[in-house]
Amino acid sequence: MKTLLLFGRIDLENKNNHQKRFVFKFILPENYENEWALLPMFSSFFKEFKLNQLLRKCNISKEKGIPTKEVFQMIFLLPFTGKSFSGFLQSRHPIFQGKKDTIYRFLQKTSGCWRKLLFLLSAKVVTEAWFPLTRSLKRYTWVVDDSPYERPRSSKVEGFSRFYDHAQGRFSRGFRMLTLGLTDGATFIPFSFSLLSSYQKENQLYPMDSSLNKRSKRAKLQKESQEKAPEVFLKLLDEALKYCPLVSTILLDSWFSFPSLIKQGTL
Repeated sequence: MKTLLLFGRIDLENKNNHQKRFVFKFILPENYENEWALLPMFSSFFKEFKLNQLLRKCNISKEKGIPTKEVFQMIFLLPFTGKSFSGFLQSRHPIFQGKKDTIYRFLQKTSGCWRKLLFLLSAKVVTEAWFPLTRSLKRYTWVVDDSPYERPRSSKVEGFSRFYDHAQGRFSRGFRMLTLGLTDGATFIPFSFSLLSSYQKENQLYPMDSSLNKRSKRAKLQKESQEKAPEVFLKLLDEALKYCPLVSTILLDSWFSFPSLIKQGTL
C-alpha cells in the first residue's frame, strides 16, 4: 500500500527558554476514507506553510460565498480519501457545506496561476521541512519523466490528442504528462507538470480555442502544450531552479539524454 506524507514543524522550549524547531511528518495511508480524521492534519499543514498567503500570491481567489481556503482544502483532501466530488459531498456528515458547482466554477477560473502555487508550496516544503532532515544536499536530485494521462471516454476536451504509449506499445487517447520533481530516493516532491498535446495536426482529436488573448495564461499554456517535451522540460527546470537553486543534478530517461539537451541543461 502506498503512503502519503504531510510535512510540518513543531516548536518546543528548552531549559534556556529558547525555542527549538523539530521537523515531523504525518504518514497517511492511501484512500483514507474518514475525512474528519484527516482534517486536523490538513489544517495544521495549511497553517504551517501559510497556504492562504500563497493562494493570494498566485491570484487564486473567490469573489463571494464560501472562503477560498475551504474550497481549496476540499479539493486537496480528495486524493487522500479516494472519493469523487459526489461521494465526498454525499457523505453522512460532510465537512464541506458547498455544492459541486462551487468546486467546478472555482477550477474553471483562468485568472489563477496553479503552476506558480505548486512551485511556491513545494519550495517551501523542501527548504523548511525537508532539507533540515539531512546536512548533505548530495542525496537530492531532480527527476523528470513523462507519463500517459489517458482520457479514453473524453471527446470534447481542448487539446485532446492521440499519442503513442511506449510502455504498452499502442496508441492512446489523452495527453502526455511531463512531471518535474525532487527526490532523495525515498520521497518525491512534485514541483511542476505540463500536459502535452500532439504538435502533429493529424493526431489532434479536438482543436484548441483560437479566440483567446495571446497574452493570457491559458493561451500560453496552449502554446506550450504543443511544444516538444525536451523544450518544455528546460522551461520547467529553469522555473524550478529559481525557487530551489541548491540541487544541481538531474535524473531522466535515456530518450531525454541526447547531446544538445544535456548541453543546454548544464548551462
